[in-house]
Amino acid sequence: MRVLIIEDDPIHREGLTFMLGQDKDIDIAGSFMSAESAMEFLAASWSPGKVDIVLIDLGLPGMSGVECIRAMKTRYPDIEIVVLTIYEDDEKVFSAIRAGASSYLLKGNKPWEVVEAVKCLYYEGGAFISPKIARRVLTMLKGDSQEVKNILTEREKETLTLIGQGKAYKEIAGILNISIETVKVHIKNIYGKLQAGNKTDALRIARLKGYI
Repeated sequence: MRVLIIEDDPIHREGLTFMLGQDKDIDIAGSFMSAESAMEFLAASWSPGKVDIVLIDLGLPGMSGVECIRAMKTRYPDIEIVVLTIYEDDEKVFSAIRAGASSYLLKGNKPWEVVEAVKCLYYEGGAFISPKIARRVLTMLKGDSQEVKNILTEREKETLTLIGQGKAYKEIAGILNISIETVKVHIKNIYGKLQAGNKTDALRIARLKGYI
């Protein structure tokens, strides 16, 4: 996988570059001290597979990390983004997730956890969130069940229920009388609205919310 690093602290940036570069499954696509320089690099040399995952801090000079995440997901939606930062306040966490971050780690996480988060996201589509941040997210979800429930369409709720019953895409398509591609679109929308990284996360949040 090809990983791009955006970190303004030179010591931390070099440490991340060295640590990730030691893994045989990871190639460093580039490392930058600002969002602007990273975006310029992508714009000048973009091609599919150029970058798979971006590891980004939030407290950057100039364009903020959240602004960069939003811009990247708009222009390069297939890129997955892992936040690695010191910020753990609710506003920063939820702003980054809503902007399109797939995983959220704190700089207090151990080095092997950073590598594991990148690999989990790339190979399994799994979203890694630091335990301290996960508790905040769950607290927010518990207090916001009606709002989340209302943003799902009836067809998305039906699809989610069938997923919970262990139905395959083909079975769901047959039951709902829609195409498999439409099922995939519904599932993608569900993941986005529930801020879920994969089926397991979607089902966990759905059960927490009382959907299934």
